[in-house]
Amino acid sequence: MALFTLYWANPAHREQPLAGWMTLHYVAHSWHVPPETVITAARVPRPPDGGRPPHPRTLEEIARAQGISLDQLIARLQKAIAAAQARQPPQK
Repeated sequence: MALFTLYWANPAHREQPLAGWMTLHYVAHSWHVPPETVITAARVPRPPDGGRPPHPRTLEEIARAQGISLDQLIARLQKAIAAAQARQPPQK
């Protein structure tokens, strides 16, 4: 838990440009949006029990599985992130 907190306290890990190596939860943490925002935008189906997939896939793996380019997936995620942030109250 301490390592998680220290990692995300570092400003270098916040709002990082989206890249193929990132997972959806990494993107959600980095951009301070609910994980459901990026999961829905990525169009990744949930397991039948509603939980997380057993193996977190990277954006590159997700794009490849959907037959789209990484750039197309990133554009979709960026649009969803911007919309989610527009709905959030300003941070103090």
